[in-house]
Amino acid sequence: MVKYKNNWIPTKTLEEMSGTNYDVLIVGTGPGGGATLQRLCELWKNQGAKKIGILEMGDKLFHSHSLNIPTQNVNTARDELLPGNSTAVGERLPQFSGARMVYALGGRSLFWNAATPRPIRSELGKWPIHPR
Repeated sequence: MVKYKNNWIPTKTLEEMSGTNYDVLIVGTGPGGGATLQRLCELWKNQGAKKIGILEMGDKLFHSHSLNIPTQNVNTARDELLPGNSTAVGERLPQFSGARMVYALGGRSLFWNAATPRPIRSELGKWPIHPR
């Protein structure tokens, strides 16, 4: 079993961050924040040292996506991990009755999951384009 250090991603308090001038501040580490960080690193890798700060409301929760934890599967991540590490937003935003907010490093990307079902073959004949 792999053991992870407690400081696998270094953090600073807001007070510590306030003494540093950053080239960019990213708010939140969900899919958008993580993608922004990666893209900035790609763009700036040959431009010398840059300072990028990330502001995150939550703490470190997992080392990666919840399904990368050996003891988890789609059902346990959804039914056991997500409810205990998120807050329902349906009362505040009724149009998103099933939505949940995850306050942690990585945000909802820690629990992201998707399925892409194939259309029913009989329905394809009604499409305005050829099935191929």
